[in-house]
Amino acid sequence: MLIFLICIALLVLAYKLYSPFVEKQAGIDPNLPTPQKRFDDGVDYVPVHPVKAFLIQFLNVAGVDPFLVLF
Repeated sequence: MLIFLICIALLVLAYKLYSPFVEKQAGIDPNLPTPQKRFDDGVDYVPVHPVKAFLIQFLNVAGVDPFLVLF
């Protein structure tokens, strides 16, 4: 359990320290609009509520195959 907590702490520390470095190297501008807003055409790029976007990503990662096998 101690090793698990150390690994979690290292991941959080790396996120806090390494992600700003990568952001500077990549030249990311947080003020730019996202592609969802820039290319909104009502077909491919459509604004989606954050909760719905989370659920879509969760289902894609978790996979629905075990449930489809039952039907």
